[in-house]
Amino acid sequence: MTANRIGSLIPISLLVLACGDPTAQTDGRWFSLNGSYAGTYAITHGYSTPSPRTEVGQARLEIEAGRYTLVGDVRYVPPSGCGTVRVGETVQFADDCFHTAEFDWTLIVSGDFVYTRVGHRITLERHDRRLDRLQRIELERAG
Repeated sequence: MTANRIGSLIPISLLVLACGDPTAQTDGRWFSLNGSYAGTYAITHGYSTPSPRTEVGQARLEIEAGRYTLVGDVRYVPPSGCGTVRVGETVQFADDCFHTAEFDWTLIVSGDFVYTRVGHRITLERHDRRLDRLQRIELERAG
C-alpha cells in the first residue's frame, strides 16, 4: 500500500473511532453492539466456595455511539447505570452515573467483561477474584 493511500485511511479510521460505534468480532465477522437488549443479570457470591449464592434480576441494556444505559431490577440486581462502553477483546463498561448510597456499589456493572455471541444473544461474564464473585449477563437483542 502506498504512503498516500495509508495517509488517506488515517482520517477515516479516526472518524470511525470518534463516532464510537462499538463493534465486536466473532467467528471472523464484525457486528455492531449498538441496540437494545433485554435479559437476566446473575451475580454469584462465593463463586469458588462449596456453597455459592446466586441472585438473579431482569436487565435492559441500551448501547448507542459508545455509551450505554443499564436498567436493572428494583432490588438493585443489577443496579441501574450508564457510561461509556468499549469493545475489543472484552467489552469494557465504565460507569459514570450518579448513584445513591442505598445499595452495594460493588454490584455496579463496570470493568471488563468477556463476551460470547450466538445469533442475537450476547453473554457477558466477569469474575471478580478479589470479591470472589461472578457476574453473568445474558441478553437478547430486541427488534
